[in-house]
Amino acid sequence: MRGKITIYILLFISMFTVTAVNGGIRFGARDSAISVLNNSTFHLTYTLTVNTGTIKKKDNASIVDKDIIFYDGIYEPENSMVFLTGDYITEDEGVIRLNGTLEKPEVLRADAGMRIKKLEVSGPKNRLEGFPLFESNIELMDKNTTLTIAINSTLNKNIELNGGMIILEDDLELADGVSLTGPGTIALNDRRLSFGTEDLDITSSLYWIGAADVYLSGKIDLSASWSFEGECYFNADSTILNLVNGGNLTVMNDSSLSVRQLKISKLNPDLNQMIFFEDTSNAEDDYNDLSSSVLRIRRAALEITTTYTFDTGHLIVEVGSGQLITRNNGMVFGDRGFLTVDGVNAYYKTRTFPDSKNVRSEPDVPYDAANSHIKLLNNADLYHFRTFRAHNEGGSSYGVGGNKFLGDTEQFLIEAASPDINGNSWYFHFARNVTNLITFQTSSIDATFRDVVLKDFRPYHVELTSDSSLTFKNNTIIELGDDISLTDATSNSVTWTFQGNCKIDGKGKTVDLSQGGILVEDLDGTDPSTLVIQDMIIEGLKDGAIAIDSSSNGSKIIFKDVKFFLAEDFEFDKGFFEISGKVEIYPDGDNDAVQFTYNTDSTSPSVIQAGSTLHLGRGVTFRYAPSTANKNLIDFQNVSSELSLRGATLDASNVGWELTDGTLIVDHKCFVSNDATGPTEAISFGNGTLADDLNIEIMPGGNIEVTNGILEYNNAGG
Repeated sequence: MRGKITIYILLFISMFTVTAVNGGIRFGARDSAISVLNNSTFHLTYTLTVNTGTIKKKDNASIVDKDIIFYDGIYEPENSMVFLTGDYITEDEGVIRLNGTLEKPEVLRADAGMRIKKLEVSGPKNRLEGFPLFESNIELMDKNTTLTIAINSTLNKNIELNGGMIILEDDLELADGVSLTGPGTIALNDRRLSFGTEDLDITSSLYWIGAADVYLSGKIDLSASWSFEGECYFNADSTILNLVNGGNLTVMNDSSLSVRQLKISKLNPDLNQMIFFEDTSNAEDDYNDLSSSVLRIRRAALEITTTYTFDTGHLIVEVGSGQLITRNNGMVFGDRGFLTVDGVNAYYKTRTFPDSKNVRSEPDVPYDAANSHIKLLNNADLYHFRTFRAHNEGGSSYGVGGNKFLGDTEQFLIEAASPDINGNSWYFHFARNVTNLITFQTSSIDATFRDVVLKDFRPYHVELTSDSSLTFKNNTIIELGDDISLTDATSNSVTWTFQGNCKIDGKGKTVDLSQGGILVEDLDGTDPSTLVIQDMIIEGLKDGAIAIDSSSNGSKIIFKDVKFFLAEDFEFDKGFFEISGKVEIYPDGDNDAVQFTYNTDSTSPSVIQAGSTLHLGRGVTFRYAPSTANKNLIDFQNVSSELSLRGATLDASNVGWELTDGTLIVDHKCFVSNDATGPTEAISFGNGTLADDLNIEIMPGGNIEVTNGILEYNNAGG
């Protein structure tokens, strides 16, 4: 008679084979375990059931022959752990199978770093949690399978739905190149699903339920059907959803699809590349009885490649402009199809073709006519959008009427000699690795961008001759998408000139200024300008690479969360700056010591903002030598404004320098020197007024060494 074994301690299997026979193993607690150690084998003659206990296995150990069924048990391969209610398939070691039913759900919860060879799922009640990594795709077995996903890591393999359904119970992020392959259903359950940045070719159909937040980064070529039920929202980073090889979208009855910053392209009814509306309303030539299937365009675009008729459904343009790209084709709304432009401007673009009133109602009557299928609400309008060339043939001024993505198939050709491009608060989004997206037809160009966001902008996107200039004016923002050098496509140095209130947002990228430069000028030669340089690493900084040319002496640069590496000594000789966040200055790898000289002729003080730090690294000398006799041109807003020294030097001319109000932090051996011959010319900590005392923190191992001149301690508080 075979007896039952009750295990309350760990059973170790080491360097030999143990066979488990029928009779069962009872695990007394969660930490009751069988451990299969190095080069050992746990051979199962019969299926083993694990209730609450643990099976541990080294990477070079084996569990073979029969399966293990877990009921709230733990499978613990080396250096990771899986909580499992399901099957461990030893026939193909490492495969886990969930077979959840409504009465007995099954769960897989993986620790960080846990690699799962394969996950197979069947049945209507299964759940995936934790931080799993998969070596192969997750497979749902059939249309009766449901998997709830609540993982905290990026999903690194595809999910093969095979007609089944996934339900999100937490946000789900897909790694680059990872997709959901159908057919199948995705229920987002008010969670976000984010696709990776790589372009995808999707060939299987998906049914989206309540997809309240789907985020697209890369281009998608869709050659299958996507259907949308409930309120669905697709947000994008100015990317494209191409309908190819019969790909189409269906908006179900009583449902809506809203798209933002997404271009739905290649609509062509001849190729079955369409948007279908499952409209069960009785609306016909009656705007007051609209379709219950709705597509909303929010700073997005629709592109047709042949004449396209919306005879069902309701297209609404709202929240920023929308673009209807028609070329020489007609986009017609009739029967039970309607277009509403609500509170914004919509544009139809014919590209190089003439305007033929391409977007029209059927019957062809004026917009807002009683029997028109096109309505303009709340001061909205629908315009023909002329091409870039057309705008500049008549002069140098160009007004942008919507967001633009510039890539291989869409570039700007500018014919004006001195074009002034007004973005009207819209943006240009530039494709990567494509040069000369903006091309000038004449030499000696003086081009201006104003009031525009340039997303993923790089110098090589603009083709300029050596005698040309490029100026960014008021309310222009440059957002970097890559590390850049300020050189053009042929490696010539480039200078970016800024006037008015502008910003360069580095997005954490590196800017090499070893050849090019950044210049800030007064707006129109009279009004002070402000340039914000934020969130970037600046390498190769040398004298003149960042400069202010200001006759008003009022222009400034705000440095926010910037790290500088100086290639040589640098002078800040005009205007003033502000420090926001943490700004760090170091020598580059080819220098042991560099000097940052503050010798401005401005009478306005530079400021270290509250809660901000100017950090000087080892080998950096900060020399205070303004051209005016003012020892208070570096202003600390309050005690939370910090000047941090780590092996750095403070130096001053005989103007003298008072440090007041803020905090000085000294770490490692730091130095003070100046040209003072008397106390009034010295570097002074404090000014004798209690309220202006400088807070000084000398870290363990830190010290200040006065190498020349005079250091005056003038804190009234002692």
